[in-house]
Amino acid sequence: MVLLGRILLMVGLRAALDASGRPQRLMDLAVGAMTVSVVIEIVVYAVTSGAAWAIAHGASVSDIRVVDAVAFQTNQMIYGPLGVSLVCAAVAMWRSGLFARALAALGLVAGVGGILIGLAFDAPATAGVAQALSFANLLFWVWMIWTGVVLWRAPRSTPEPVSGRAGGQGATPVPL
Repeated sequence: MVLLGRILLMVGLRAALDASGRPQRLMDLAVGAMTVSVVIEIVVYAVTSGAAWAIAHGASVSDIRVVDAVAFQTNQMIYGPLGVSLVCAAVAMWRSGLFARALAALGLVAGVGGILIGLAFDAPATAGVAQALSFANLLFWVWMIWTGVVLWRAPRSTPEPVSGRAGGQGATPVPL
């Protein structure tokens, strides 16, 4: 359930950019890519708990080694879509001009690290490089918490609809 917070953060960032009057189409990809990353991570947990269940029901050590290898490699697949999501969000934040450049840059660096792991360093032979690039996880957490705090503390107001436009289209931008 906690993993859904990552999707919620991206949805909230997209909504904040839309409400500010500076929507960024990249945020649609950011939300989708984060959703893929979360789904993969949930699958990893299911495979891991399945291995524990199998052990409790008499699975052999060799069977569990296979399941463990599947879980490990599936876990490596989280990084690519996570990185794409972060890069899209960081570029959207930068282009909007509403966020600190350092925050957008942090997201960009974390995202590029994730993309590199997902593209080129998820094979067992390159596990050392992936481990070195895993600093991107820490940067991602810092970015996620910082972004969440900025969005939480952003002033809230209800945009007034512009007369003559249905559904509040063209409402006054709400600054972050």
